[in-house]
Amino acid sequence: MPEFSRIVLASGSSARRQMLEAAGVEFAIQPARVDEAELMDVFLRHTTGAPVIDLAQYLADAKAADVSSRHPGALVIGSD
Repeated sequence: MPEFSRIVLASGSSARRQMLEAAGVEFAIQPARVDEAELMDVFLRHTTGAPVIDLAQYLADAKAADVSSRHPGALVIGSD
């Protein structure tokens, strides 16, 4: 299993921050720099009838990928 030098939350969400703090997890916050509206549009144009959970996963993956590209070696948590 890989070892990560730090944990980074790819979100500015206060609810997600509070959950990690309540769990006693040390982490940094680095909101993703993605255009969610554009990503949603692309997803919906290419996945007619997909379950909403698939859209949430797609957005979370995009956020994590964006932040991961700027934080090599970190465990990045993307969520939506």
